[in-house]
Amino acid sequence: IWSACTCAANRGRAHTGGGRSRPSGAAGIAPGPARYLGGFPLPGGGLDSFLTEHQRLIGILGYYGPIAVMLAWELALPFRRAGQPRLARWFDNLLLTCIIALGVAPLLTLVGWSVLVERWGDGFGLFHRLSLPYWAVLALSLLALDLVGYAMHVANHVFPPFWRYHRVHHADRDVDVSTGLRFHPFEAVTTALTQGAAIALLGMPPGAVIVAAALGATVLMLQHGNVAVPPWLDRLLRLVVPTPAYHRIHHSTWQPETDSNFGATFVFWDHLFGTYRAAARADQRSMPLGVTEFNGPGQQTLIALLLLPFRGSRAR
Repeated sequence: IWSACTCAANRGRAHTGGGRSRPSGAAGIAPGPARYLGGFPLPGGGLDSFLTEHQRLIGILGYYGPIAVMLAWELALPFRRAGQPRLARWFDNLLLTCIIALGVAPLLTLVGWSVLVERWGDGFGLFHRLSLPYWAVLALSLLALDLVGYAMHVANHVFPPFWRYHRVHHADRDVDVSTGLRFHPFEAVTTALTQGAAIALLGMPPGAVIVAAALGATVLMLQHGNVAVPPWLDRLLRLVVPTPAYHRIHHSTWQPETDSNFGATFVFWDHLFGTYRAAARADQRSMPLGVTEFNGPGQQTLIALLLLPFRGSRAR
């Protein structure tokens, strides 16, 4: 997604810098100087341009930074005792991410995101038709992408074919920061396609997508952390974002708890759609996590995880 955003930003600059006529975009501002990008006015010297130009730094801070912080926190003060060999489990979870990063992501970029870039550069999408300031477009983009993520997460639990590959994530018996990296490549594809469709249909500027991706990655690592956030801080944080205690309920083996607390970046949708659960029925230090059907030690290897969608029952 970030690669596509850079291409879109460069294309937008080329369109405006080359003297090509552009239709009026957000706030009805007429085309003109290079401060105008892809139908959006760029405030403050070009906020969207700034975000796209610094996407690598944003990615490091939003993705690798939280991983390092949560990993150090877990090693120093783990909340739950590990039930599996830690290094072997981390290695398999990391390899799943590498398969996605090296195999699925480049394919999606080459095949799918080129279409997204073309449509965005041509002023396609709802936000290009509305007279909204950039900050409003940014905020609405964050909420819209998170709502799409929430809906897709619920679908992964409701529809048996989707659950078959989503349970790769849920089958982890020791939820920690590496669980936030543990997704089947099939899920990576469906997630990217649904988010890509939302980005294109709404006409989200690249900078907004970059911020959403970085914020989402940060919260993803936080909520899977095997750590204990102080109760007073947990109460404050979970007004906005999922905390480890909030999301750990979602990884329970008991289905009523598994089918709750779906929130990815924000908790608003759980409250709005009635999927919020405040507390687990058991002590979170000892409550069973994972998918009971796949809790055997031989079912947690990389090969077993890749084949997991094709094994076992379809029933929840």
